[in-house]
Amino acid sequence: MLNISWNPVFFGLHWVWTGVMVLVLLSYFIYLIIDSNRKMFGWKYAWLGLPYFIWLMVATSLDMYISIMN
Repeated sequence: MLNISWNPVFFGLHWVWTGVMVLVLLSYFIYLIIDSNRKMFGWKYAWLGLPYFIWLMVATSLDMYISIMN
């Protein structure tokens, strides 16, 4: 739900700081999923979530930049 909710919050409602919080929460939950996969299946499957986590970090930094400069 967080993944879907970011678009309307950021682009539709123009709540940029709320968009930052959505991305931070989403990043945290994806980190927990990656860590859970690492504990259950080893690093082989934990690496599968890493590109998405990196993309969330990039999106969060861009969102923070827009929020600060706006």
